[in-house]
Amino acid sequence: MGGAVILRIGKERLTGIINTVTPLSQSGAITFTVVPDNMSHPRLRSGLRTEVFVITSIKDDVLRIRNGSFYSGPGDYTLFVLDGNMLHPRQVRLGECNYDYIEVISGLESGEQVIVSDMTKYKGKEKLKVE
Repeated sequence: MGGAVILRIGKERLTGIINTVTPLSQSGAITFTVVPDNMSHPRLRSGLRTEVFVITSIKDDVLRIRNGSFYSGPGDYTLFVLDGNMLHPRQVRLGECNYDYIEVISGLESGEQVIVSDMTKYKGKEKLKVE
């Protein structure tokens, strides 16, 4: 209890905390109630269904990239890095993620641009020209 959460209502995000946790699990799922920090927010209403993201940890000073369809969990990935008008594949080690960003452990420097779309159909290419 007391864990931080983010409620996503459309494109808007609200913060809150876990208030109570039901002591029993059903089919491997637990139930908990969330109290938004701003209970009078105009987007909140009775019966509202929303996405709830439980914050389990926070890391400071982390290089990160946008979350994309290619990401399937921590590990090594071949990402295409933009250099002028060319894309070059590079091995990158990625860590944990949230709904927006993925932690970069190694293989990229701050300021470099990468493609975060699924590029598996270009696997094996040495370079791609951007037009």
